[in-house]
Amino acid sequence: MTDVRPLTSDDDIHAAAILARAFRDDPIMNWLSTAPDFLPLLFNLSVPAYRAQGISYLGAGGEGVALWMGPGKKAQWPSGWAVLVKFVSIAGWRALCRLTLLGNKVERAHPVTPHYYLFAIGIEPDMAGQGVGSKLIEHMLARCDREGQSVYLENSNPRNLPFYRKHGFRVLREVRPTRTSPTLWLMWREPQGSMSPVIPKLARRG
Repeated sequence: MTDVRPLTSDDDIHAAAILARAFRDDPIMNWLSTAPDFLPLLFNLSVPAYRAQGISYLGAGGEGVALWMGPGKKAQWPSGWAVLVKFVSIAGWRALCRLTLLGNKVERAHPVTPHYYLFAIGIEPDMAGQGVGSKLIEHMLARCDREGQSVYLENSNPRNLPFYRKHGFRVLREVRPTRTSPTLWLMWREPQGSMSPVIPKLARRG
């Protein structure tokens, strides 16, 4: 029985709703904005941008989603005044400033060594502890191992550190958008079974 299936455009609304519920207690997300419609908006923009890469997945039962990007690829984010006006009307100018600051900070710290990038993974809160997240992440990790590729992610919740470490990730660096903001843990996973560890070349500090 297949545990995951590729994300399609028909899944966009459902996948965004899962991620919005999964991240509602996330420290970084709540630092960005506590507006009720902020997370639905953010993930309604994010899901199509990453789904277009062709390697994002939904749990077979529709209970979780993982958004991935391949080596050397860029997410196709929507742009234009209409998107900007909608974002500000829902989340406010402060959220836009903080999101821009966060994005710049993360971009400057992003490793330049080729890798697969896990942008977001989330499951329905009532499915926690049932192995759904492991099935979602292991599907792509197995592919990365077969291809000899490393994996990178930014973890924004300290409660998730044991989960990622269990799946072979280690912390490269801790960053904060501001001195008083929550922490982001930049995490790296080398391909399992590789005879030569992949040492990531880090972008400059900032």
